[in-house]
Amino acid sequence: MAKLSTINESLGASASSPLKRICGRAGVVCIALSVTLMLSGCDSRSAMTPENVLEAFEAQPNLPVSNVKDVTQTECTDEVPCVSALAADELSIYKFSSQDDAKAFADTLGTDGYQSDWIVLNFEHATGAEESDNLRYGALIDAMWTDS
Repeated sequence: MAKLSTINESLGASASSPLKRICGRAGVVCIALSVTLMLSGCDSRSAMTPENVLEAFEAQPNLPVSNVKDVTQTECTDEVPCVSALAADELSIYKFSSQDDAKAFADTLGTDGYQSDWIVLNFEHATGAEESDNLRYGALIDAMWTDS
């Protein structure tokens, strides 16, 4: 119980404070877990999937995605160590387990690739998309889940 009172005191919460009455031990556990995750470098963007990216694009009137198919089985190989991938007429979306793998793959694409953390957009085989469209796709993915 000494640790609980120390945490409450450091938060400015006395034994009868609203913080302790409302949160109790569960609140302290949540605070401790949040601090641990922040200090460990956990980033919610690491959980972003190609499906999340696709949904965001579909919600935008000026970012079309048509004829979408899951291409994980054919695209994620030893050479491209992605964990999942979707392809559409306008672009392909790849998810990697590490940012280093994502960067390495994006580097092979040159100007046809766009990396945002664990996600890579590939415009190499895109049809109908202009370079300015590619920038809009990239800007939207960079803005996703930035409140980690």
